[in-house]
Amino acid sequence: MRDEPFFEAFGDIGDIFADQAATRDREKANAVEIAQPFYCPAAFLALPFWSTSEAADYLRRKPKTLRTAYATTGAFLGVAPKKVGRRLLWPAVKIRALVEGEAA
Repeated sequence: MRDEPFFEAFGDIGDIFADQAATRDREKANAVEIAQPFYCPAAFLALPFWSTSEAADYLRRKPKTLRTAYATTGAFLGVAPKKVGRRLLWPAVKIRALVEGEAA
């Protein structure tokens, strides 16, 4: 609670306001920052395939999301990767089309 005289003047109602203000302050302190726009160098965008972590970063998803989708359906939102050894390589053109709202 705040020790400010303004809240003390209202008695129990003042305590409620003080609690709400303290909760709001805690929420602001614990707030997660809004993600900054994804910056892609031109050389990265020119690659024909992206690794799972690169595709996940571009899609703002966790790599586990793409791996799970691949394991269950063989694709992520209609985009099927190529498997090279143990790695999954995702077609960059189709991933970009997903983000831009075009059909994959």
